Amino acid sequence: MERPLQILKKNIASVSLEQIIMIGILILALVFRIWNLAGIPRFGYDEGDYCDVAENTANGRFMWWSHSFDGPAWFYMPLFFLFAATSFKIFGAGVVQARAISAIFGTLTCYLAYKFGKDILHNVRVGMLAAILYAIDAYVLTIDRTALLDTTQSFFIALSIFFWYLNYKRSKQKYALISGICAGLAILTKPTGVFAIFIIFGGSLFDIIKGKKELRQSLYNFIIALCICVFVVIPYFVIANVMDPNAYQMMYSYYISRPQSGEAQAIFYLFLAIRSNPLIFGFGFIGVGYSIITKKKETFLFLPWILIPTLILLTSRRLPLRYLSPLFLPLVLSTAYFIINIEMLFKIHNKNIFGKVLEVLASPNALLSILVVFMVLIGLFNTLNRTKTIFTSEGDYEPQQVAEYLDLYVNEKAVIVGSPAIDFLSKKHVFHDMQTLIENAERHGNYTLHQSLARKLDYLIIDPDWKYGWGISFELQEYLESYCVIERTFGDTDLYRRVL
Repeated sequence: MERPLQILKKNIASVSLEQIIMIGILILALVFRIWNLAGIPRFGYDEGDYCDVAENTANGRFMWWSHSFDGPAWFYMPLFFLFAATSFKIFGAGVVQARAISAIFGTLTCYLAYKFGKDILHNVRVGMLAAILYAIDAYVLTIDRTALLDTTQSFFIALSIFFWYLNYKRSKQKYALISGICAGLAILTKPTGVFAIFIIFGGSLFDIIKGKKELRQSLYNFIIALCICVFVVIPYFVIANVMDPNAYQMMYSYYISRPQSGEAQAIFYLFLAIRSNPLIFGFGFIGVGYSIITKKKETFLFLPWILIPTLILLTSRRLPLRYLSPLFLPLVLSTAYFIINIEMLFKIHNKNIFGKVLEVLASPNALLSILVVFMVLIGLFNTLNRTKTIFTSEGDYEPQQVAEYLDLYVNEKAVIVGSPAIDFLSKKHVFHDMQTLIENAERHGNYTLHQSLARKLDYLIIDPDWKYGWGISFELQEYLESYCVIERTFGDTDLYRRVL
C-alpha cells in the first residue's frame, strides 16, 4: 500500500505550476463549451441535418438522409457523423450529445494553441495567452457549441500543421507521415479540410524561397504527407462510388457548382468579423504584419496558415461565420505573439503602474500603444459581453416547443414540411425537407413553389432560417396568405395549416 501512495505523491510533486495553470485553462474552456449546451445557440437548420444523418447512421442506415430524398448523402464526409453516431449509441440521441463532439474538439484545440506556443514558437507565455484567448473568445465559442462540422475539421487541420512544423523542428519524417494522416482526417470531416494541404505546401514553398530548407528534402516530405493524405481519404470515395454511381456528381453539384455570391459579400463578412472582434481578428492580422516588418522568423508560419484560407474564402460563394473557423487558431496565436512582444518591447512587467503609463505615453510609438490598449479593452468587453449569455440566458428552445406541439396535437399521418431541426426533435412525424417545397432557382430569395407537394401538405413550418436568413419568395408568401392559416406562433417560427 505504501508504494502506490509514494508514486502518487511523487507524481503530484512533479506537477509544475505551468501544468496546473494549463489544466485550469482547459477546465475553463470545457465549462464554457458545455454549460447550457442544449439552449445556446439556437438549434439551427444545418444542425438538424447533421443530427438526423448521425441518428440514422447510429441506427444502421449509414449516411441516410431521410427528409430530403431517399438515399445516402454521399456528399457529406463521414467522420463527424461517426463521432456523433457513437455518442448517440452510448448516451442516446439528442442535441447535447451531438454538440458535445464539437465542445470536446474545441477544448482539444485550446490545448493545441498552448502546444504551438511552447513547441513550435518556443514561447510558453505565447502558448498560455493563446490558450486563454481561445478558451473564452465569443466567436470561437459560437462554433464550438454547435453540432456542425467546422470545429472538428479545424482541429485536424491544426493538428496536421502542428506535426508538419514539428517535422521541421526535429527533422523526423514520422511527423510528416502523421501530418498527412491528420490532413486526411480533416478532409474526411469536411472537404474544405484540404486547406491543410494548401497550407503545408505554402509553408514549404515559403521556407524554400527564404532558403531555410533544402528543396529536395522539403518536396520529399510534402509528397509523403500528400500520399498518406490521399491514402486515408480514397477508401471513402471508392465506397461511395460503389454504393452510389452518382456519388461524385452529387459531391460536385453540392460543393462546387452551387451559385457564387461574389467577393464583395465575403469581404463584408470579414470586415464585420474584424469590427466585432478586434481582439482576435484585428490583432491577428496586425500580428502578421508585425512579424513581417520586424522579421520575426518564428511567426512566419502564420503567413500561409492565415493568408491561404483567407484568399480561398474570399472567393467562395458565401462566408458565414463558421467558414472562418480554420483561421481562429492562427489568429489567436498571432494575437498572443503580438501582445507578448509589445509587452516585452516596453518591459512593462518590470515597472509599477505609473511607470507603465508614462513609458507608453512618452514613447515614439505612443499612438500605436494607445491603439493597442483600446483594441484590447474593446475586444475583452465584446468577448465577455457575449460569453456571459451562456450563463445568464436560458436559451432559445423554440424548435423543441414546436416539436412537442406537433407530437401532442397533430395527427401522425399528416403531411408536414419543416426544418431538419424540428424533424430531428419530433420522433412521431416524417418530414419533407423545406427545399423540396421551395426549389432553389438561382440565388437565395428567388424560389419557385413546388405546387404538387404544396397541394398535399397539411402543415407548413416557417422558421427563422427561412424568414430572415434565406428569405421567402413572393410566390410562397402569396400561397401562405391564400391557402393557409397560422395555427400557432412560437417566437419567430410560424406553424401554418392548409385550409381544406
